[in-house]
Amino acid sequence: MRRATHLQAVNGSGTAKRRETAPARTDAEIQRAITRADAALGAAGHQVTDEETRELGRQIAAGTVTGDEAAARIIEKLRATHHRP
Repeated sequence: MRRATHLQAVNGSGTAKRRETAPARTDAEIQRAITRADAALGAAGHQVTDEETRELGRQIAAGTVTGDEAAARIIEKLRATHHRP
């Protein structure tokens, strides 16, 4: 499999940097990864119902976003929606 790369968002120093993502995956591989994650969460009594969060999970499975990037986006979203002036 080939490795996909893309330009990472500008980091704190104001410079952009390239990063290597996971190997490109087929739609079937992505779906299997999502199914496994849903099963593991379900076994623990949890489920992801937020569509934006599910989409981030799909992007992680596809190798287009890292887990750290997805976590940062979710944290940013939660801070924005629960911010108290």
